[in-house]
Amino acid sequence: TDVKRLAAIPNFLRRKAKYQSLRNEEPDETAESSDMSSEHDGDVKTDSPHAVQLNIQPLEVTQLRVGSIETERKERWRKAMWIGLTFLTHSLWGIYPVLVRNLSVVHKVPTLSLMAAANLINVPVMLLATSGSTGGSIQYKELFSKTMLYLEAIIVLRSVSNILAPHFTLAIWCQLITLSTPFLVALFSSLILKETLPPFTIPSMVLSSIGGFLMLFYHFQESSQAESSWSSQDLLGMALAAFSSVCLALYMIMVKRTASKKTTSATTVLFAQLLALLVYSLVISVAIGEDWSVYLHMSGATWSVFLVFAVGVLLLGNVGQTFAIREVGAPVVSSVLPFRMVAALFAGYFLLGEQLKHWTQFLGAAVCLLSLTAYLTIQIFHKKR
Repeated sequence: TDVKRLAAIPNFLRRKAKYQSLRNEEPDETAESSDMSSEHDGDVKTDSPHAVQLNIQPLEVTQLRVGSIETERKERWRKAMWIGLTFLTHSLWGIYPVLVRNLSVVHKVPTLSLMAAANLINVPVMLLATSGSTGGSIQYKELFSKTMLYLEAIIVLRSVSNILAPHFTLAIWCQLITLSTPFLVALFSSLILKETLPPFTIPSMVLSSIGGFLMLFYHFQESSQAESSWSSQDLLGMALAAFSSVCLALYMIMVKRTASKKTTSATTVLFAQLLALLVYSLVISVAIGEDWSVYLHMSGATWSVFLVFAVGVLLLGNVGQTFAIREVGAPVVSSVLPFRMVAALFAGYFLLGEQLKHWTQFLGAAVCLLSLTAYLTIQIFHKKR
């Protein structure tokens, strides 16, 4: 048995050492000793009738198996960590519209000035955080590379269309169209990056989208009864929402592509996002004459909400989203996108007094969470073949 073979290793080593010493004492028999050495390197037989023929290969196989199990375990923990970060990131971005509505509607803070003021904080913070680092330093030359300029343009277009869409149509239509983003990411990943979709991706997208639609169905029914007429403005708003979803999907693909090329660091990608949003929002805010004096009269509670929006969402949310896409891929990150609606509903309950009112909303939340839990569990334990 393997136990006996392992127990015989000390005797084998002693016999081999004795044999080597005898070999050194008889230099004339080197050829014969060489033959005996090659014969005894793999298997050794003792003079006892109960001698154990030792082969050290089982020990090597055992060590390889232990190593592969340990590597697999570490890989699962790594996947779980990044998927957990993905959930946290989508939770932060889920409360984004709630925070914006709270600040802009309740506290009357100009919308574009929110993004500009937030990035006036985030950009210096990033510069200070990366000034003393070497591996995570900002590659300033890459900010003006062709790939990064495309990425910055997509970010600005996504932000402009995302802000303008609710001004032309109901917010519910914008949210419904946003649910198409995971499908767009899967499509672009296959067409542009030639990636094979992770297992259970399409069923998860379908189920989570159905769950998101059920969560919005009650509000959709109420709004359709209140406003049944359609106008060209509604079509324009829906077109902007669809364009914003396409930009978001392209953004995820571009971030993943920069990771595959390994020419641009994640820190540089993140800094490019914040800098582009700062320049665009500051210029537009000043151009349209938004009133910045509101910030001089904000209360402590309002400043708390603003800091959660600025540091929590725009900084930490962007950090988590950028690194998660580079590590686990755009299809996995985008598949968790419907979870933003769950986070938005919970945040809306506390900040805006909004709550779930109908059984379809509870059913949709359950479908969304269960499908995402099943999908992410499969991703953690799935082995690449």
